[in-house]
Amino acid sequence: MTNYHQEPKADQNIGIFYLVSSPNSLNLFGLPQIKALRVSGFKVHAICGLGTIDPQLEIECDSISIIKYLNRGFSFTNDLLSIILITKLALKVRPKMFIYSTPKAALIGSVVSRLLNIDIRIYQIWGCRWQNLKGIKRLLVKNADKLTIKLSTHVTAVSKSVAQFYNQSLPATQFTVLGRGSTIGINNQVFNISSRRDKKTLVKKLGYAGRVSEDKGISDLISLFESISIKSGSLRLKLEIIGSIDIEDAPSNDTIQRIKNNPKIKWRQAMPQAELANQIKNWDLQIFLSKREGLGNAILEAGACGVPTLCWDIVGTRDAVPNFAKNFLIPYGRKDKMYELVVRYLKTPLKSTEKKRLADWYKKNFSQREVLDVFVIFIKSTLRYTHGQ
Repeated sequence: MTNYHQEPKADQNIGIFYLVSSPNSLNLFGLPQIKALRVSGFKVHAICGLGTIDPQLEIECDSISIIKYLNRGFSFTNDLLSIILITKLALKVRPKMFIYSTPKAALIGSVVSRLLNIDIRIYQIWGCRWQNLKGIKRLLVKNADKLTIKLSTHVTAVSKSVAQFYNQSLPATQFTVLGRGSTIGINNQVFNISSRRDKKTLVKKLGYAGRVSEDKGISDLISLFESISIKSGSLRLKLEIIGSIDIEDAPSNDTIQRIKNNPKIKWRQAMPQAELANQIKNWDLQIFLSKREGLGNAILEAGACGVPTLCWDIVGTRDAVPNFAKNFLIPYGRKDKMYELVVRYLKTPLKSTEKKRLADWYKKNFSQREVLDVFVIFIKSTLRYTHGQ
């Protein structure tokens, strides 16, 4: 993990409850934030739903509580049980602050912390869950999100475009974007261009890193790859997918079988960052067809390795692409345009100097050390504000 600036430590009596629904979110995004808080002297108590926890969290946290009823789906019984159990934990630990992210955990965290009159209640918005929903489900999720925001004392947004999107619905709410955005930034010791392999090969390698889910556009990715493989016979292609299935938003069985049965597609499960970076460095191009995004950490990580990403021009992704590379943003739903630009890029890819410029931009703007330093400074500022200093 990245080393952090050694700043004056916080009051050792200040405890923080850190809530997310998914253990995957805790492992990927929570761990770096929790480590930064622990280094600054805070005592962090992590709470999440069922799943596998990174062993490093045992070192960084004062306690970890797995609430089997805490999941992403809505269930009155499970949600009520989660509220009761987390309330009991809070009454025992007496935290000064709640930090919560992901829709379900955020809603429950905001309710519990408000009921207990916790001084500082921070909602980290990592993306807008209701953005692509329709009908009654959209109404319910959106209103739940509004309630979470109303019950929170501070609200941060992972990117400027996410903050702008929320402001359209909640213009009176103050949304804070820390630095240029991002939850944990990029670990530049791992994701970098220094060891990138730029050997010319006959086979072009496309890639995608992220959850294998419908929301991430995985079925569109497979259709696009199949189309390019058939219609552009002069291009010898391979596609590498790195990520695990999102059980609550899984692709259709047909999509899964098309992935498994295509000899040109290699599907790997989620892997440690160092291994992921080594795989990304072999790609010519990442294709990221997510339908809803907070920022797009996979775009940042690939870019830091000198690998550009073709993606939809939507909330979140447009903050993850530099101005000099805006041609990699495609109007949402324009599959013909996406096809055209993938083929064009593979025939005339970026030069080495252009890849270095891309990598340097990500290193400069999304360094994990700086992102987490800004995060800790913000957390400390909420304490000063609460104490009237």
